[in-house]
Amino acid sequence: MILIVEDSRTEAWFLEKGLEQVGYSLRVVTSLESARVAVQDPELTAVVVDRWLPDGDGLDLITQLRDSGNNIPAVVVTSMGALEKRLEGLRAGADDYISKPFSMEELVLRLNRLTQRKVDTAAIQIGALFMSPDGHQVKINGRSIILTATEFALAWLLASNPGRVYSAEQLLQEVWGIDHDPGSNRVAVYIRHLRSKLGDGLIHTIRNVGYLLDPNHK
Repeated sequence: MILIVEDSRTEAWFLEKGLEQVGYSLRVVTSLESARVAVQDPELTAVVVDRWLPDGDGLDLITQLRDSGNNIPAVVVTSMGALEKRLEGLRAGADDYISKPFSMEELVLRLNRLTQRKVDTAAIQIGALFMSPDGHQVKINGRSIILTATEFALAWLLASNPGRVYSAEQLLQEVWGIDHDPGSNRVAVYIRHLRSKLGDGLIHTIRNVGYLLDPNHK
């Protein structure tokens, strides 16, 4: 079930009809207060939230979810599309940020990517890093680390192929399902998030080439 947090009746109707047509079940709420209750539903698989809400910024909901350890995929859909606003959303823990106006096809593809992404079942141990798709477990030296769904997908891809260098374009394709993202440093932002959570010794930048995960890389 997808939770839609949108106070505009027109926008909510557009989202509801478009997502229902491709088979998603939905719940629509119009305020942060209602959303904070709705996100407790164990049937939810993703949240689509606007930023302009009558009782606050939709990013507050995402921040609350991440602070509580809830890694449900969260997509911001808003008219606040300036670069700094998009970066605010990603820093708050959003898995994706889509500016209005947008195509329903684009939103559906991004939601499909977040909610239906499949990973191998075996756990990974690389140096101090342990990762398992079972509950998105991540540990460093036995200490649990909380990653968002997109952060986990990015880290899992890199950890599944230690030492392999991925370009930003390859990571966009593999993790977000898009070929390019003009004017955005989305990949760099997420790499920075991972380094802050996993430590600086795991993920390395190969100048003008891309990124790799290898605890032994010099």
